[in-house]
Amino acid sequence: MSMKGVDKKFLRNLKFAKKHNKKHTKVRNEAKAAE
Repeated sequence: MSMKGVDKKFLRNLKFAKKHNKKHTKVRNEAKAAE
């Protein structure tokens, strides 16, 4: 997967998603969307 031209915010989120387990990431995203 090429990282050229990828949004920095998206890249940072990808790193978080890899660090934490998928469940945690999903819950976080849903909480963000609910705000």
